[in-house]
Amino acid sequence: MISKCANVVTDLCVRKMIIQGTEKEVYQYGFELIISTIVNVFWVLLIGIISKRIFLALIGFSIFAWIRTQSGGYHANSYLKCNFSLIIVFGFIMASVRFFKITDVYFAFFVLAYIYVPLFMWQFSPVENMESPLDSAERSLVKRKVLMRVVICEVVGVCGWLFGYNELAVLVLFVHVAVIILIIIEILKRRRLNESQY
Repeated sequence: MISKCANVVTDLCVRKMIIQGTEKEVYQYGFELIISTIVNVFWVLLIGIISKRIFLALIGFSIFAWIRTQSGGYHANSYLKCNFSLIIVFGFIMASVRFFKITDVYFAFFVLAYIYVPLFMWQFSPVENMESPLDSAERSLVKRKVLMRVVICEVVGVCGWLFGYNELAVLVLFVHVAVIILIIIEILKRRRLNESQY
């Protein structure tokens, strides 16, 4: 559906001579990304409306996208699967925000999780795109970027908790948990593929 919409828009731009036919594939890919992003934001807003936390849903999506652009992880092989995955991931995140509170019982869990997330990211990210692997210098740079982004988000979460906005701390943690789960899924998927080749 998204590819078809992008194709229609691209064909229209070529017919109106807004773009050259030789650049059609590049523009089609760009339109697919724009339409896909609009659809993703729609789903995030819908989940935010259902959970009665629209602002938190948008913050969570921003954090998620900011970290995922560098960390990598599971990517669906179609837009339909991608949207379905996003709905599940954001449903999980917003349900966690709604039901988890930082109480005396959970405080130690949150502290340990906030310590563990950067350690995990340092060890396992980035999960490289197999189409364009990174050399060791690029990998090291991206790893530092991921770690910096995670720590900045955690500082925001801790500040939220200190100022009595516990839901922000829970949001940051569970966005990170979702990113970790997607990284683990992709690592396991690649291991299974490698084992099936031998």
